Amino acid sequence: MKSSYLFSGRTALMEAAVGNHTQVVKQLIQSGCHVNVMDKHGYTALSDSVCSGQLDMIDTLLAGTVSF
Repeated sequence: MKSSYLFSGRTALMEAAVGNHTQVVKQLIQSGCHVNVMDKHGYTALSDSVCSGQLDMIDTLLAGTVSF
């Protein structure tokens, strides 16, 4: 039986972002986590942060989407 965590499609990045753990989010992004992954409801780490009004986290996630 799958756990509800796996079934929901939530990632470590999403959970760190919603918990406002900026340093963890930065490390996950640097390690190659994709910022735009959606859970089964279509939410991303960024959309969760927008809904929560976490302005610093929004900036961190947006910076993680920039590629040079």
